[in-house]
Amino acid sequence: MNRKIVPIIYLLIVSLDIIFIHFQPILRFISKPLIMIVLMVYFLLETKNCKSPKRIIFLVALIFTWLGDVLLLFEGKHFFMLGLGSFLIMQLLYIKVFKPKNNLIQQVLSRPSNRSIIEILIIILIFGRRIIPVFIGAKELLIPVIVYFLAIFTMVFMAKFRDYKTYFKGQDIVFIGALFFFFSDYFIAHTTFVEANSFLSFLIMPTYVFAQFCICYGVIDELKANETIDNH
Repeated sequence: MNRKIVPIIYLLIVSLDIIFIHFQPILRFISKPLIMIVLMVYFLLETKNCKSPKRIIFLVALIFTWLGDVLLLFEGKHFFMLGLGSFLIMQLLYIKVFKPKNNLIQQVLSRPSNRSIIEILIIILIFGRRIIPVFIGAKELLIPVIVYFLAIFTMVFMAKFRDYKTYFKGQDIVFIGALFFFFSDYFIAHTTFVEANSFLSFLIMPTYVFAQFCICYGVIDELKANETIDNH
């Protein structure tokens, strides 16, 4: 499958899903599951010659992502918790894929990483105080929500310091994806626990699908590059 074709298919399905959100919600039971299915097919075809364990780990992460997408289509606390659990497993698997081979502490404290640390701190400071109302609104779901946000913060952190970089305008595309994933999850939490009719609800799907594609594209690029090195 050509990389030029997949984004078009992906964008088409995403566009339909966003339209269905506002006009035909019932049709999302078809469109939303297709989003991750397209990414999984894309990933499998693009990495079919790769033998790295990361390929299996990332594929399992995509499967749990798909499961979370499906579960969150249903209403109710139990479906929300199951969906949150699926995405938590996905986050942990992403952390495993992004984790650098070398000593992480030494890498973080190295001089070239000073800018990276500043970027991470700015993100935490900007969204730190905004997450507090989410925690207050979560009430009996406070512990699961805190655990999930700790996982996604760790995922963003690992994405920033991962070994292989696929650059887009000077920034690693996987880190860009991780950031947008965090934004999307924050928007979900805000509209769920703070303000149900917030304009942020319109940003949930665009940021989410953009994040997933960036992460998938970057991981594919890493696996294919490592496969080329191994073959030589």
